[in-house]
Amino acid sequence: LSLCISTQTGNFGIAAGAEGNRYYNEIQALVCFSKTLGNNINAGIGIEYVRLHQANDYGSCFLVVPYAGIILFPERKFYLSAVVFNPANQNFRENNIYRPAARNMAAGFGYRLGTETLICAEIVGFQEEKPIYRAGAEYYVSPAVIFRAGISFTYYAEPSVGIGIKSGAPSVVTTGLL
Repeated sequence: LSLCISTQTGNFGIAAGAEGNRYYNEIQALVCFSKTLGNNINAGIGIEYVRLHQANDYGSCFLVVPYAGIILFPERKFYLSAVVFNPANQNFRENNIYRPAARNMAAGFGYRLGTETLICAEIVGFQEEKPIYRAGAEYYVSPAVIFRAGISFTYYAEPSVGIGIKSGAPSVVTTGLL
């Protein structure tokens, strides 16, 4: 679930998510800020909290890390993006014991087909792990309603769909996965 608020100084966002079962689950929460820098560049920074819970004696651990991203618009309908997560290679913390956490980077592109449709793709690389490949599309059903669908591949395919709703001034967008 996410919420973004656009203002004259920039865009503020918060998001939270959870997945897993009683034996293993992850909770993530983040806050972020982005800003347009000229006509062809958007940049953002954020802080993310990640908690892993494991069954029995394995325990739980947490991590608070920064990330940063940039989007370049070499032309009006095309964009390139890059994101780095955990650039300082921080570790998960559990009762004053530190466990390695992956540093990752992502790169992607998007292309707008007309005014209603966007297609995009991304590759996410983790330290010493197989990369994740993602592809997606969004379609503006109306100026206020956005339909999103995507698929992610690592070892198996993970589809996702969501709906975004824009409202008010300043602009607020909320998104929920179905």
